[in-house]
Amino acid sequence: MAKNKAKHKKTSYLLQNKDTMIHNLLLGLISLFLLITPFYAGLFNGGGFNFDKHIFSSFIYLSIILGVATIALFQHHTLQISSLFIWLIPLSFYISTFQAASYYSALKSVYIHLAYAGIFIIGVILARKESMQMKLAGSILCAGYVIVIFGFMNWFGDASLWGLIQYKSSTLVTYQEAVLNNRLSSVFQYPNTYAALLIGLLLGTLYLITLSKKWWWQVLLCFMLVPMALSFLLTLSRGALLFLPLVFVLVLFFVQLHKQIMMSIYVLLTFVASLVIYNRIDTIGKDMRAEYISSTAFKGWLILIGASIIVAAIIFVLHRYVQPLIANKWSRLETRKFTNVVLPALLVIVGVAGAYAVLNQTAVINMLPETLQQRVKSINLNSYSFITRDQFNKDAMEIVKDYPVFGVGGGGWSAMYEKYQAYPYSSRQAHNFYMQYLVESGWVGFAILTILVGGILILFMRKYIHPAKEKHQAPVFFFIMIVSLLAHSAMDFNLSYVYIGALLFLCLGALAAQVDRIKWHAVLTERSSWVKYGTTSLMAIVTLILLIQSTKAYNSFDVYADAVDKYNAQEPFHEIVQSLEDAISMSPNPEYMNFFIDLYRGAYVQTKDEQFADEAFAWIDNVEKDEPYQGWPNENRKEDYALNAYKLYMFKGELEQALQVLNEQLEDFPWKSEIYETAINVNYQLGYQLYDEGNVTEAEKYWSEGYALYEQVVKKAQEFKDIGIYTGRQFNVTPNMNVVIGEYYYKIGEYVQAEQQLASVALFDKLETEQDAASKQMYRLACRYWIASKAKQGQDVTEQYNTLTSLYPEEVDILVQLEQLPSITVDR
Repeated sequence: MAKNKAKHKKTSYLLQNKDTMIHNLLLGLISLFLLITPFYAGLFNGGGFNFDKHIFSSFIYLSIILGVATIALFQHHTLQISSLFIWLIPLSFYISTFQAASYYSALKSVYIHLAYAGIFIIGVILARKESMQMKLAGSILCAGYVIVIFGFMNWFGDASLWGLIQYKSSTLVTYQEAVLNNRLSSVFQYPNTYAALLIGLLLGTLYLITLSKKWWWQVLLCFMLVPMALSFLLTLSRGALLFLPLVFVLVLFFVQLHKQIMMSIYVLLTFVASLVIYNRIDTIGKDMRAEYISSTAFKGWLILIGASIIVAAIIFVLHRYVQPLIANKWSRLETRKFTNVVLPALLVIVGVAGAYAVLNQTAVINMLPETLQQRVKSINLNSYSFITRDQFNKDAMEIVKDYPVFGVGGGGWSAMYEKYQAYPYSSRQAHNFYMQYLVESGWVGFAILTILVGGILILFMRKYIHPAKEKHQAPVFFFIMIVSLLAHSAMDFNLSYVYIGALLFLCLGALAAQVDRIKWHAVLTERSSWVKYGTTSLMAIVTLILLIQSTKAYNSFDVYADAVDKYNAQEPFHEIVQSLEDAISMSPNPEYMNFFIDLYRGAYVQTKDEQFADEAFAWIDNVEKDEPYQGWPNENRKEDYALNAYKLYMFKGELEQALQVLNEQLEDFPWKSEIYETAINVNYQLGYQLYDEGNVTEAEKYWSEGYALYEQVVKKAQEFKDIGIYTGRQFNVTPNMNVVIGEYYYKIGEYVQAEQQLASVALFDKLETEQDAASKQMYRLACRYWIASKAKQGQDVTEQYNTLTSLYPEEVDILVQLEQLPSITVDR
């Protein structure tokens, strides 16, 4: 009997030790993920070759972690509703691919949300064990602290670690755009997202200080307060300045009164110290971007470290000696109901007074450093930032009205916003996570997310909002991170960063483990093995899918890069095509297919071989089915399928088909003046062509359509002007439009209108000074028809005539022919 008991004890010990090993391994792997991946631009899901490559490479590593999580999941015998419900999120995104605005982006979103679901399960597995909760919180904080320190390395002008790290994309030894327009953004290259993360890190640190028992951990937590607070201020994020006090007040409801007081004192000390050194650190950072001087950078580090040590020492002493005294003195008071509400209520009153001071530009603001003053003074409901974000929300709802159930798939906003926008602006992100999520997954997907997140948070608050019973509440840290990220995401695109999304779902899983726990034997007792093996198998299948698809996508980037290298090296055509076909077989990336189309179009232009044109058109049809809103390219984008189709038709002389492409593009991009310009030009070309063939009726139809487009541009340009918002984009009558319409007026004999239309473009000085060939030709045409129009009215244009013909002698014969050209008769 004793022997069996000893054997059982030994077996139990081995199983427990094995269980601890798998948890520690899982924790170590996810900690590495949190530490390494933010340095790839925070895994920003912004589209484009480099961003996607980083995302899929991180998923390959994540698949290994999920494999370990699958083993850990199999060993545990706890069923959670949320652990099953979470898989509905990627399922909803998969369903949305059937009507996706961009199939590639939608499919990528499915993989991203599969990864999120897996990370959620990891959070659940780790946080089930109380001993792992603080370790997981510590891993998140340490990864965050590395990001903060790295941010200051860039702020002080050298993030190379004495030359060990090289940054190819920068002339300095700094991370690209870690400082963006004199605003600190660290690895995210976007200050507002960095500020959102800092809210969670800062408040989470403040909370853990009140819980911590280990002196070395207390010292580290206290020391990092000033760097985080100062980083927060250096982001100059107006939204974060508003959300920080709101989240702080919410957090206070979860702690006892004496800890509320101490946290308030700590945060006050931290920000006072940060404001004291702000101007000097701000100035040093700006100087370092002008010219790096090691001694000045060293001075900046000394100021930062010195302030951090002083504040850390004060808070450490307060925590060790003052907090216990207050706790003992008020222990009886804290047992009373609603005592935890008093201080938050007072802080709300202070916050309202502070908001009044900001909105009414009182003298309080003048106490801040000048850079912060300017930023705070710009906080108002009539600011450009607020107005544009409000418009994004309205435009997003217009998309949702047309696709209400399952949305338009991942990347839907980026693909479709130009079709629905009320005025021309450029924003591939909706600047509101909830609206963008609604666009992409529809009301069904949004409801699933709301039920999951809302359910976890509500259950947590019901269980943990009784600070009188407070013990070792590490889960409150996860709550702080979740609320910080979700709150700020109401006005920015923080969750377009896969790293931030992964952090959110990890914390959600950790929180769910505390509030959503059902024992296997309590449910489906007879089928517990079936459920256990079923859920574990599902996790294993997802892991394999993510591993295989991520590996294929990642390899496709290398194969595509090889095709580009072959193209640049002018290697044989069939070798380039083979590399492209291999890349496309691995991933349906539209960038690959557009290169394919462009390659065949170029081959057709060179050889006139119709097979190349047919192949290009076949690929154009394929891309158009999957990427119908890919759009007419902007200045920084490569030629897309629509532009290639237009160029092919124009080269073949098929103007009607080219015009059809343009008209389809105008439906989807009604605020792109360059498409109007091209369509107007093609309409008039078709009209002149048909007129020369004797088909006057058809010619008049195209001229009327071209002129109607011109009038539409005039009307929309006035509408945009009346709005009075500068968006960085222009929409107006272009010089080329004026030339086309002016030429048309001349040919129909309306010489006064022709002269007036051409007056702003007939710039004779540009004939000599303009360097761009296309622009020079435009000015030449404008001058030619302006001279002809004036001459037809009997006005003297000798000086202008001499200027044009001296530069272009061939214009003499052209102008003679123009003056003899009979006017086209048009019924108007």
